[in-house]
Formats: sequence, structure tokens, C-alpha cells
Amino acid sequence: MKFQVFPISFLFASISLLFNCIEIELGSSTLHSRVHKIFSSRKGIKTFVSTLLVVSSIGVGLNDHLSPALSNAADVKSFIADGMQSFRDGDPFKSVKQFDSAIESNPAIYPYLWQRGLSLYYSGNYKACEQQFKVDLRVNPHDMEEILWKSLCSKRTLPPNSIDQQLQSTNLISDDNGIFLSDRRPVMNKIYSVYKGTTLPETFLSEIGKDAKDDEYFYSRLYMGLYYEAIGDVVKSLHCMEDAVKSPYGTASNDYMVSLAKLHLKLRKE
Repeated sequence: MKFQVFPISFLFASISLLFNCIEIELGSSTLHSRVHKIFSSRKGIKTFVSTLLVVSSIGVGLNDHLSPALSNAADVKSFIADGMQSFRDGDPFKSVKQFDSAIESNPAIYPYLWQRGLSLYYSGNYKACEQQFKVDLRVNPHDMEEILWKSLCSKRTLPPNSIDQQLQSTNLISDDNGIFLSDRRPVMNKIYSVYKGTTLPETFLSEIGKDAKDDEYFYSRLYMGLYYEAIGDVVKSLHCMEDAVKSPYGTASNDYMVSLAKLHLKLRKE
């Protein structure tokens, strides 16, 4: 691929797209925190680069091609924001349609729409959920949470009482392709060991008590709630998820995963 010199208008277009992606990824309230966090996030950086490459292929050096590109980026941003809001509002089905509209507007973002995978899970479309995270992991193979979600989706696609279902009764991750995974959050590394079957869930939960950091306690209960649901223990699943929602982090944070925990309880109690 040859390098090309872009006009100044393309530079401004690129900057505009950067902040579109920052808003989609984080929804932060201040410019400084958006810039700082976006470059600490693999998803944020890759979403920006992917979108930028699509725009560059459309409008290399041509001012009259930049306007449609920017218009398309605004559409994509709007569809993703709407999809995330619908999910927060408790409507995963509507959310999936809005994420699909974003993909139709810009197919290059498909591998990065982890939010769509969550909506598919709670829409009961586990095959499509599994596929979303499979595609995501091709471009982001070291993302621990997405491996967890792929395993949760895969578990739900297995026929009840099948040999594979029995083999994965408590070991949700049987093959991580030998990839070394290490999350910057210690609690996620411990959760991963439970999903791998190398740590007992009861041992893990006793280690992360209410004296743990607020976000660690929340994430421990969230992912154990999902784990227990996957192995068929509905009572323990709901108990963990209720603990997550009622925790200080669950009551005060605007984290997207807090919305997921609330949606989980709403749907599973209906």
C-alpha cells in the first residue's frame, strides 16, 4: 500500500471521527478523560483506526468524498448510541436491530461491536452471539472478557444433556488456543481461572468479600452470576446477580455492565 498525502480537511475529518469513537466507546463527560481513556482501551483504539481506514479508502485526497464519509460516521455513531441506550432501557431486541443498522452503514465495525454480542445473548440468539465474539477475538485475541462471553454463548448453544454439555458442566473454557491471558484487573484473572476450572467458585467468592474494592466486588458477583446460570444453578446465579446490582458500584456506577446486570435480573425474573 502506498502512502498518500491527505489534505488538511481530511485531518479535521479524522479528528472528528476520533471524538465520535471516544463518545461511542466511553460516553465520558470531559474531553480530557475521553482522550486519556480511549488510548488505554484496545476497543477504543481499534474502533477509531478501523473507522478511519474505511474513511481513508473512500475519500483519499478528495474533498467532495469527505462529506458522505462524515455523514456515514455520524449515522454509525447514532445507531451505536441508540443500540446501547436501548440495551440500558431493557430492550435487547431493539438494541440488536440498531447495532445491525450500524453494521449496514459501516461493515468494518462488525468485529468491534462487543455490545451487540451482549444484546444477542439477552435476545436468546446464542449462535449469533457466539459468532460475534468469535469475530471479535480474531482482531482482539487477548481480551479476557470477550473470551468469557464467547464461552457463555457457546455453552448455551449445546444441546441439553449432550456429551459436550456434560464435559463443560463446570469448565466453561476448554480451549483458549494456548493464548496467554492476563487482565490488568486481578479480579478478572481470578474469574478466568474459575471459568477454566482451575479454581472452585466457592473459593473465589470467599476471597472477594464485601471488603474488596467496589468494582472488584461487582465484577466478581456479575461473572459468577453468569457462570452459575451457564452450569444450571439458577438460585446461585440470581443471588450473585442481586449482590452485584445492590453493591455500591452497582448502585452508583454508570458502567455498561451495571446495566447488563440489571437487565439480567429483569429478564430472568419475568
